[in-house]
Amino acid sequence: MTEAHIEQLMQQADDALEKGDLSTAMKLYHDVLAQDPMQDEAYTLMGAVYGEQGNVAKAVESLTKAVEINPANANAWLTLGLVQQQTGDEAQALDSFRNAARNDPNDATAHFTLANLLLKQGQTEQALESYKNTLRCDPKHTKALYTAACIFKDKGDLENAAKGFNAVLQNTPDDLDTHRRLATTLLQLNRVDEAMDTVTSAIQKYPDDAWLYARLATVRAVQGHLVEAMAAIDQARELEPGNEDIEQRYADILVKRGDYDKALETLRPMLESDEPLYGAIITFAQFARDVNMADEAKLLIERLQQQPELSTAQRQNIEQALDWVTSAK
Repeated sequence: MTEAHIEQLMQQADDALEKGDLSTAMKLYHDVLAQDPMQDEAYTLMGAVYGEQGNVAKAVESLTKAVEINPANANAWLTLGLVQQQTGDEAQALDSFRNAARNDPNDATAHFTLANLLLKQGQTEQALESYKNTLRCDPKHTKALYTAACIFKDKGDLENAAKGFNAVLQNTPDDLDTHRRLATTLLQLNRVDEAMDTVTSAIQKYPDDAWLYARLATVRAVQGHLVEAMAAIDQARELEPGNEDIEQRYADILVKRGDYDKALETLRPMLESDEPLYGAIITFAQFARDVNMADEAKLLIERLQQQPELSTAQRQNIEQALDWVTSAK
């Protein structure tokens, strides 16, 4: 069979695959391999079909054959990694994704898939590098921009986090979660006016989102506009009664107003729960020394320090809270 005829069969198989006619496609790929057993692309596409059909063993067999024939076949490595990940073999999947990215360094999908698995395994720094590689290939890759920004934020690199969230909003201006994260990051950077613009713009799009009103209250409080802050937090409480995060922010504003008794009354259920709310403890620490409860606050902070999954920013806030409490002694 001539090379031209094999190419014709491959094209027919690809057309059948695109139309969803898997049985015809598989028959044609088998015909190709009967004539040319070194057609790694046919093995690759067969493996992908087997994977879609849930025939994992056949998928791995076909894709392994593809990379044995052509170790530089990045698509085969990527597809093999996806099948291996599906079976729970993450170690092999990681090797396959690395081979895919190495053999096609301009494939954003290969880098992004590798990054996601690295992040899942807790290899944050390596994951961040792979997200950066994804963005080198595709600067508008929204999911890579977003996830990298989240990593930067957890690391305490707020400038890069803000840049990342802003870039996401350039691509998806109506993404509520990104508006929220950007507003929080800008506040942490003390870029209050920008945070205000972000929140008010988001409220125009999502006028019934309680979180946005709670964040607006925080911005207003930072600006010193406590009346407007209380109006905003009241709106948030009305939209989501009993929401602990909103109640904690309500208490935060009460503290700024000097109403410690009402703040303590609001925080008490959160502080006495089996898993005290992080934000509630931080707020409590701000005024614990003023109500002669520094020792209680210190114990709560020490419990909080034992939690394993705290971001860099959270740990910094905890250290500051501990300073507030111990300075009362």
